[in-house]
Amino acid sequence: MIIACELVEALAAQQAVAVPAAPALGAARRSYRPAPEPRTTTPKGLTTVWTRVRRVMWSWFPWAALAVYFVSQNDWWWAAGVGAAVAHAENAA
Repeated sequence: MIIACELVEALAAQQAVAVPAAPALGAARRSYRPAPEPRTTTPKGLTTVWTRVRRVMWSWFPWAALAVYFVSQNDWWWAAGVGAAVAHAENAA
């Protein structure tokens, strides 16, 4: 009987070895590269001056103001061309 108890205890000790658990569903997997250092990387939210100039250039209101200027100067062909560009920019956006 003592031998059977020792055998049961030995088997229990062998089964108590830690088995890695399966990852939970939806758990994030570790990346192979380290995370970027936040103090040295530039934030994504800041836009440069060139980006702001480009956005204004492609927006509709400077072109609409230019069309109004050409109408005031009685330069109808330029006003019509710029107005068509404004209408195209409005429909494309």
